[in-house]
Order: sequence, then C-alpha cells, then structure tokens
Amino acid sequence: MGKLIRLELQKIKLRNWLISAIIANLLISLWVSTNLPDEGVKSYLEAFYSIRSYVEITFIIFSSVLLSKLFLDEYKNKTISVLFTYPVPRHHILMAKLILFCLFSFLTALLSNVFVAAFFLFVDAQKGFIAEPLTMLMLRDEAFRMLINGISIMGLGMIPLYIGVIRKSVPAFMVCSMFLALMFGSTHDESGSNWSLSAAVALFSLGLGLVSAIVSIRRAVREDIM
Repeated sequence: MGKLIRLELQKIKLRNWLISAIIANLLISLWVSTNLPDEGVKSYLEAFYSIRSYVEITFIIFSSVLLSKLFLDEYKNKTISVLFTYPVPRHHILMAKLILFCLFSFLTALLSNVFVAAFFLFVDAQKGFIAEPLTMLMLRDEAFRMLINGISIMGLGMIPLYIGVIRKSVPAFMVCSMFLALMFGSTHDESGSNWSLSAAVALFSLGLGLVSAIVSIRRAVREDIM
C-alpha cells in the first residue's frame, strides 16, 4: 500500500498542490486580517470562528478538486486501465488513492487553520484589533476546534465522489462540492461551547464521506463505470 501511495504522490505532482495550498492560505490570511476588523469582530472567539469558516469553505472545494484528480480524471483520461494492469487488486489501488486524499485533506486543513490563525494573531498584535487578552485556555480550545474542523473537511470532501460516479461527470462532482462547502462551511458552533455537537457533526460528516467513498470504490471495482 505504501508503494501505491508513493506512486500516486508522483502522479499528482505534490509540489504543485502544496504551492496551491500555500497561495490559498496567504489569500485567506490577507482577507481575514483586512476584513474581520471592518466586520466589528471584538473577541478572539469570533475571530477564530470566522477563520475556521473561511478555511473550511476553501478547503472543502480544494480537497474535492484533488479527489476528482485522483479518481474521476483517471477514468475520464482512461489512464486507470494502465493501473489496473498491475499485479495488484483493484481495490488496493483505489484505497491507496483514498488514503492519500484523507491524509492530504486533513493535514492541509489543520495546518491551514493554524497558519491563518497565527497570521491574524501576528497582525492583531501589531494593530490591536481585539482588546481582550489572549489566554492559553483560548488557544487550547481553538486547537481542539481545529482538529474537529479538519475532520469535517476531510469527510465533506469525500461525499461528492458518489455523485461523480453516478453521473460520470466531473462538473456534477464539483457542483456538489461547492454546495456542501457553502452549506456546511459556516455552520460551526459560534459560541464555541457545544463540544459534543461539534464533534458529532464532524464524525457524521466523516462517516458519510467514508461510506460515499467506499461505495464508489466497490462500484468501480465491480462495474468499471466511473
């Protein structure tokens, strides 16, 4: 499985995806640092809430583009037939793609939240947008919320795969991804106090995403109709 994942890393040109993620983070950081003060954000809880929302909307779509590249483009360009000639079970090949997606999606979401939040705090330290003191408890709680956010992004990013398989269409896949991003990208608990609800939503998103991906893989292995 490790060799298959390394093969996928070479095929997708990971460096280009990392550069794209960095550019997205810089744009989000500049947007947040410019607009949050104008929106009247007066507390770190509100600022962190907005940051997670922007990151989630952006990286649900970003992750879905990667998933489309890993799965649907292979079938559209008929390059998957070459992979299926390898002396490896088909489901192993497709599972390697899914594992790579999950790792990349979760880590980029988590690191993006950290980067954008750190950028905002740096700018805030210089300009004093928020008057309240920043405590270690706030940072600890926000780190936990970032983990939950990363799980949500990973799960929601996988859900459109089944739509892409059924419709055999990359555009349908991306429309579904954008719908999920806009619908769920700003549905966090703004008060930051309902941990159980936030965790439940994240786990539900992850479970639904995994079901969508696994059903899609089984369909591809069985019928070759992606």
